[in-house]
Amino acid sequence: MTNQLIPLTGEEIELPTSHYRLCYNRAGIPSGDIWRVRDERNGDLRLVKKIEGEVNFSWMDKGSHVFHDGKVRIHEEGIAHLIDIEVA
Repeated sequence: MTNQLIPLTGEEIELPTSHYRLCYNRAGIPSGDIWRVRDERNGDLRLVKKIEGEVNFSWMDKGSHVFHDGKVRIHEEGIAHLIDIEVA
């Protein structure tokens, strides 16, 4: 697992089907990106401005984390669109 922060490039990207942890970025990183999208299988972390779409909730811990099984498309504006592969 790499556990690395991957900066957004300003281009739309589609992340593969995986197990993603979604949570509010309480760390206060001053980038304006207020949500974290972390791939639990390889540790890749991306910070985004907003999360929308069809979430496939696989689990919610007792804290502030929600887990999504599916794909994630990150638009040029830094908006993560969740894709439930069972619906798409």
